Amino acid sequence: MSIYKTDPIKFVDGIPFFSRENAYTENYKKISGDHVTAIKIHGVSNPWIPEDVWRRAETLTYDLAKKYCFDGANVLDVGVGLGRMLSYFNNVQKYGLDISLEYLKIAATKNIDCCYSMIEDMPYRQDVFDLVLCTDVLEHVLDINIACYKILNVLKPGGVLVARVPYREEMAQYVDPNFPYEFVHLRDFNEHTIVLLLNKIFCCDVLDISIIDPSLDGAQPREIIITVRKPSDWRNSLWFDSFSRGISEFRQASPGSANLSLVPEKAAPAKLKTLYLETNDLNPAVDWWKPLSYVIDWREAFLAAEELDVELCNINNDTHYGACLKKITDYDLIVVSHAATGDDMTKLLQTQTGFAGRKGKLAVFIGNEYDIMGEKISFIRNTGAEYICTQLPPTAARWLYEGCVDSTILTLPHALNPERYRPLPGIPRSVDIGFIGDIYFPWVGDIERTILIDFFATKGHLLNLVCDIRNQRIAGDEWCRFLNGCKGIIGAESGTYYLNGRGDLLRRAKEHMQAHPQTTFPELHDLFFRDVATPISGKAISSRHFEPIGTKTCQVLLDGEYNGILRAGEHFIPIRRDFSNIAEAITAFKDEAYRQAMVERTHDYVMSSHTYRHRVSQFIREISRSSSPVKEASGAHKSDQSMTVTLTSLNNTTEKKGVDQMASDNIGMILGDAEQHARAGRWQEAFQSLAETIRHHTAIGMAMTDTIERINTAATVQQQPIVDSYWNNFTVLAPSFASEEESLRYLEWRFDQYPYFREFMGLYGNHTGEVIVDYGCGPGNDVVGFLAHSRAAKVIGIDVSAKALALARKRLELHRVPSERVQLIQVSDAVASIPLPTGSVDYVLCEGVLHHTSDPVGIMREFARILKPGGSSSIMIYNRDSIWFHLYTAYQRMILENAFPGLSIDEAFTRNIDGDDCPIADAYTQDTFTAMCHEAGFLADYMGGYLSKLEMDALQAYYGQALADPRLADVHKTFLRELSFDGNGYPLYRGKHAGVGGVFRLRRR
Repeated sequence: MSIYKTDPIKFVDGIPFFSRENAYTENYKKISGDHVTAIKIHGVSNPWIPEDVWRRAETLTYDLAKKYCFDGANVLDVGVGLGRMLSYFNNVQKYGLDISLEYLKIAATKNIDCCYSMIEDMPYRQDVFDLVLCTDVLEHVLDINIACYKILNVLKPGGVLVARVPYREEMAQYVDPNFPYEFVHLRDFNEHTIVLLLNKIFCCDVLDISIIDPSLDGAQPREIIITVRKPSDWRNSLWFDSFSRGISEFRQASPGSANLSLVPEKAAPAKLKTLYLETNDLNPAVDWWKPLSYVIDWREAFLAAEELDVELCNINNDTHYGACLKKITDYDLIVVSHAATGDDMTKLLQTQTGFAGRKGKLAVFIGNEYDIMGEKISFIRNTGAEYICTQLPPTAARWLYEGCVDSTILTLPHALNPERYRPLPGIPRSVDIGFIGDIYFPWVGDIERTILIDFFATKGHLLNLVCDIRNQRIAGDEWCRFLNGCKGIIGAESGTYYLNGRGDLLRRAKEHMQAHPQTTFPELHDLFFRDVATPISGKAISSRHFEPIGTKTCQVLLDGEYNGILRAGEHFIPIRRDFSNIAEAITAFKDEAYRQAMVERTHDYVMSSHTYRHRVSQFIREISRSSSPVKEASGAHKSDQSMTVTLTSLNNTTEKKGVDQMASDNIGMILGDAEQHARAGRWQEAFQSLAETIRHHTAIGMAMTDTIERINTAATVQQQPIVDSYWNNFTVLAPSFASEEESLRYLEWRFDQYPYFREFMGLYGNHTGEVIVDYGCGPGNDVVGFLAHSRAAKVIGIDVSAKALALARKRLELHRVPSERVQLIQVSDAVASIPLPTGSVDYVLCEGVLHHTSDPVGIMREFARILKPGGSSSIMIYNRDSIWFHLYTAYQRMILENAFPGLSIDEAFTRNIDGDDCPIADAYTQDTFTAMCHEAGFLADYMGGYLSKLEMDALQAYYGQALADPRLADVHKTFLRELSFDGNGYPLYRGKHAGVGGVFRLRRR
């Protein structure tokens, strides 16, 4: 388990940072810089204290401390400096904390696990250290009560603190305006004040107190060393509640102190007793799992979760596993890890009845979501698992697990473990492009990743690249060192394009390869994949994509979706699958400034929201939302239940109507068939059974008609994609209008709410005689606008929402639009196709829609198809480089209003713009969306982001405050610092307006 309780903010030269720089740390940066410079120039250990005095103080401190140390002890030096004190200790685990990076880089070379942190932000877990050293530190801290609390909190009960401070020091020099440093010694001590502090206030037992007088005449500064023991009942002391309450109130009252985390641990809610099931070989010589970093990373993140009390169980250990199943009712939560479900389900299927008596929730994390899926789904359904935790994108996961109606799907892809994968100092990046890993088996359905690997292995040198390409597996630590030695790493999405058949297709291809190992991929493709439709892709992001980010290694990846987490051009350099942009990609890679900016940007982004601790926190939030999540969350399941009740009631009704027994038997039998079909989601078969019932007994025809309508409604809900379902229930603002004039005035009012909206979108322009498509027309605002103002021959409104189209139809009736000038079409998010002929449209408007769809590139390809040669399009998507994203959401809502506790910035943005339940609401940068347009066949000109009045209000109220607030992440502050303003006072980012409405003008390539 990690010794840290939180993820670091960032890494600098391999040192994890848990505090942000401020005026206090800047002061000590100056002090330490002068100190290190003096060492280099003059060769002295301390420019302010003679060497013999310094050595005597250290020796006496060590002599006291070593009495309470032992082999294997965890020893922390608070204010580790150059690491001199810890250098005296042998055979112990050494940890050091300081606020000088210069000091820490030197200390880290002495086998000390170092971190950058103020004492107030103490990053370590409670009760982990046997011995804590704190020498020449307490005189410097801003609040000594907070400092002592935080130091003692990480000390084990019975552990020992050795503190050294100046003794009866003359303080006048520190208030002299000519003194070269701002914060130095802020208090003095004597033998009474130090005892009162640690014994009376903090209830520690004093073991020793010594005064160091380094010279007979007392001319040199003197120091006092106190050694205290932390009692086992430290938190039960009379002072603790009142002191902690005061600290908590201080934290709430001070916006700058949010990182203090001083609410007493005993106030924390009860932990969930959790059984974590994994698998590894019982033979210690077999280390097959060590290269699978994510196995360890998920386990460590669960162990680190403060809400959970985790018991690990290796299901291959029959004794322990059997004991855990016998006490299954003791656990609040049972987690089956990826390691247990990856390649072999034998043990889980053999023991699945052991989960039947559980009282806690069962969550199954699925590994390798293309292999033996029948067995995995069987386990989920047979155990009634409450949660399926998938690595797949939501659309693919919903399709793959649609038969698991009693389970809630949680999308939890792999992430970064920043403690394992981080920059390591002293390793030169001598390799340009690297790769170490397995070559994927051809039976997954493609070899595009293999082709990429082979290209760089055989042709990389022709591009003047130093390449290190190896087909092997290595352990995590060795992999981390390899990544640190590479400037770039290559890769592609994991998984398969062929999710159909619940894995049957891949199983058959796998079996064929095993029986005929000499089969080539073209032969295998012809046998199994050539004529297979692939409506749902199982391609996904993997742990291998996060590990280079942790080491700040640039990624050169085959173009793909990567679960919407990594974006081409922003987080990785994309290579098209046909390699048509290989020269462009290599040129970008060789641009060191471009490459470094990308890795820094990507590292900050992932550290802010995509570590394994973020994933486990998300998981805990989801399972804590409801005591019975499935029956509340699964609309399909509720439809199935209500339909079953309806069929059963109808069956009973036929018996009560006194129909003859034979007819009743026939009706009951056929209704039973209908019920079984409907339970399985076979709606067409259910309808046929009901029709058969009507033929058998026309007397109940009316009742049957009503039942068919109910089942039809249930079927529609069951089969409706989640995006369609959401927008059928929620529409944009759609007021009713009393007249045509009122309707048109509303369009003008809408323009007033969003500066630059009309100009950027080009609404409505001259489209005389043209055919216009408004994709995602909603309640018809722009359909009406184009018909009224553009002279278009015909306007076609398209939407997924029947409700929105009904509102649009009502609005058009108000304007008395001739039927030949307008057409309304309903589509589905499940498919990207548009039911219009190729080359039939002059202009496509798509405003505020694509960021809500599952396949935006596929939809834009359809735009390119239906447009005539020379046709164009205007598209608005949510702009990531906006005030809404970086200030309104990240600062006003998340920090000041604490509106989305525990959520990442992307999750918070989605909930902050279209409602808590909106399934998809992505924000794109200019580069990312331009690349998407190019992939769809368009050239794109970025007009800028039109603004909302809400953004301008946030900018006026919080701009300066946000820049000064240490709680706001650097990525958001960097955006704010780069803002400039136009002549009207509207914000610009890199020359483009920084509103949330990002507008692109497209023309076919």
